[in-house]
Amino acid sequence: MTRLQHIITTGRYTLPVAIFLTLLCWIGVYLYFPDLEVAENTSHPLLQSLQNTIANWASRVLSLVCCFLIGFFLIHLNNDYAIIRRRASVQTSIFLLCVSACPLLHIFYITDIAAILLLFSINNLFKCYQQQHPMGYVFNAFVFLGFASLLFPHCLWFAPIFLIGTGMITPMTFRNLIAAILGCSLPYFFLWGYAYWIENMEVFYQLFNELIAFPKFSVDNLSITQWVVYAYFFVIYVVSAVYCFTNKNKDKIRTRAYLRFIILFLLSFFVYMILQPVHSISIFLLLLTGLSILSAHFFVLTNNKASNWFFIGALVGLVLLFTFNIWMLL
Repeated sequence: MTRLQHIITTGRYTLPVAIFLTLLCWIGVYLYFPDLEVAENTSHPLLQSLQNTIANWASRVLSLVCCFLIGFFLIHLNNDYAIIRRRASVQTSIFLLCVSACPLLHIFYITDIAAILLLFSINNLFKCYQQQHPMGYVFNAFVFLGFASLLFPHCLWFAPIFLIGTGMITPMTFRNLIAAILGCSLPYFFLWGYAYWIENMEVFYQLFNELIAFPKFSVDNLSITQWVVYAYFFVIYVVSAVYCFTNKNKDKIRTRAYLRFIILFLLSFFVYMILQPVHSISIFLLLLTGLSILSAHFFVLTNNKASNWFFIGALVGLVLLFTFNIWMLL
């Protein structure tokens, strides 16, 4: 008997159905909740003006376009590096459905563009594998990370994770370290030049003020909605990560390095979101990009009774999560 998990993960209609459901959810949420507002996620005046001048309907369209772009890049990433060992689009389907289940992500945030930039950064980082002179790719990876941090300054706190990831994929030499530092600093040289040109250095300094601004952590700051959403995605993360570690011999050495970095990358984001829930909505799209790859690797490459039941449970849980989020907005 062919299991539902195998039918969906290998079916040619999975992605079209996921796209249709995404459009349906986006339109439905817009019709029932036309007044959803952008959560405050930046105190930088320039970024605030860019985000607040977008009309509500345009915000929904821009968010949808960014999600489709991320979905396209996820397919490209897997086809280039064979993380799932086959040409698969399941990671894009998972990403689109997960975003659709979270209505607050249907609004455009500046960090949506930061998520695309981080995918470019990861792509360049993966290119470093077995390169004799990987400095150029390391430089490019950290340039994209630097530009992402201009849009969401707290991205800069994840630079050490990317440095560790560089060491996982290619030897961390002194040249690679210098390339990383120069690459991450380059966008800030451009910003400094812009601030000097308009004679308003506050534009430059404000990013660093926001970078070191950490609201005091308190469990009370986490709403029931956040706890439910975190718990659902964290369970999928743990199960997928455990599978990677317990079945690592089935993957190539290169794929293991990529997956270890993604697991570390996701863990750091989960910790950050618990410590800084005020930025959780802003950063959640960044987390889902990595989680979709990791979970797709698990769902596509397993085909036993236990994984099939977990897959069915994950689908039912996603529907319940969407229902719960809608109910909390009423």
